Amino acid sequence: RLRQSNRVLLVCEIRENVMRILKKSGTYDKIGAEHLFANDDNNPTLSAAQAIRSAQKILGGKNAKLTIYTTKQISDSQND
Repeated sequence: RLRQSNRVLLVCEIRENVMRILKKSGTYDKIGAEHLFANDDNNPTLSAAQAIRSAQKILGGKNAKLTIYTTKQISDSQND
């Protein structure tokens, strides 16, 4: 459906346990390894940067709507 509507799904910050589930369920192959970016605890923004670079390459300089979905995390310092 995404391909038919000329859309691409890129997923970043995928933790190891989630990646394992994606692979076991067949979703990994369906989305494609080139669209999935694993989390790196040593470099928290790496996979997001990789996904953005991939999007830029796919778009080839064209403008597009970018939607970022995230969960809000409250740091311990904000709870004091």
